[in-house]
Amino acid sequence: MFDTTGNALVQETKVSDLKVGALYKATVTATNEIGESLSSSPLTIHVGILPSKIKNVRLESSTTTSIFVRWDFPESNGGLALTQYTVYLDIGQTGAPTKTVIIDDTLQNWLDVDGLTTGVKVDVEISASNINGEGETSNSRTYYVATAPA
Repeated sequence: MFDTTGNALVQETKVSDLKVGALYKATVTATNEIGESLSSSPLTIHVGILPSKIKNVRLESSTTTSIFVRWDFPESNGGLALTQYTVYLDIGQTGAPTKTVIIDDTLQNWLDVDGLTTGVKVDVEISASNINGEGETSNSRTYYVATAPA
C-alpha cells in the first residue's frame, strides 16, 4: 500500500527483550502534521517458537486389527504450552495420510488405532503444536497390523 506521493504505508519494527512464554499486545498509530490517528486493533503476540520434533515413535503392541503406538514428549515446547498432538496415519502406504488423529490431551503420548486390516502396513508420523503452530513431524515409522506367529 502506498500514500498519494508513493511512500510505503507498511512499516516494520523489531521489539527486543521480550520474555519467552509471555503474551503481549501491540497497537499502532500513524502521525502526520494534523496529529495522531486512533490506535489499530491490538495484535496479540505469543513469544516463543514451534515445539521440537517428536522422537522415538515406537510400536508398543499390535493385533490382527489394531496397532498401539507411543512416542516421547518433545524436548522443547517452544516456550509455550503444548495445545495438541497430530498423528498422521498412511494406512496401506498410499503415499499420503489417509487418517489424521488430533489429540488435545497433551499428557497423552500414545494412540491405539483399531479397525485395521490384518497384514496392512501403516506409516505413522506425529507432531506437537503450541499456539504458534505445528512443529516438525517425527520421522516416518512403518508398522504391520499383525500378531506374532504362534
